[in-house]
Amino acid sequence: MTAKPYTVASPLEFDGRRYEPGEPVELAAGIAGPLIADGVLVDPAAPAARPTLSGELERALDSIRRARPDQIRAFFERLSEDDGIRAKFDAAESMPPGGTGEEGREARIVSAVRGLDPDDKALWTRGGAPKVEAIETALGFDIDSAERDEAWAAVEAERKGGT
Repeated sequence: MTAKPYTVASPLEFDGRRYEPGEPVELAAGIAGPLIADGVLVDPAAPAARPTLSGELERALDSIRRARPDQIRAFFERLSEDDGIRAKFDAAESMPPGGTGEEGREARIVSAVRGLDPDDKALWTRGGAPKVEAIETALGFDIDSAERDEAWAAVEAERKGGT
């Protein structure tokens, strides 16, 4: 079997080596198939699934389609000025493909922590950890302190490891 490249979406131990999210790995299709189905790997050659929007966002998109060009420009200018929206966009941009399920949730939380401005003291506790509320704002959903702690530990480990 010929190996082909895949991208790791959640930690993978294979052939005596540990692969972290975002790292490339070459595997035979027979080995990669179940890992893709479980959300551990992503096939970069596969077409990306189009995310679904909530009804509210679909209505907003329809409104934008009907808007005049000057209204659209003003809308995007306001979007770019909104720190909360920018943080959510940054978190979405850094999110691994196929971010669904428990592994996807964890990866999204880690991505949101990575995207927090380290110089914005309002986002951090006195002890130096990110505030749960700051992560929730970036994500758009609630998390608990244990999830924050796990994500923060992962980000600190990445920084200490130089990745």
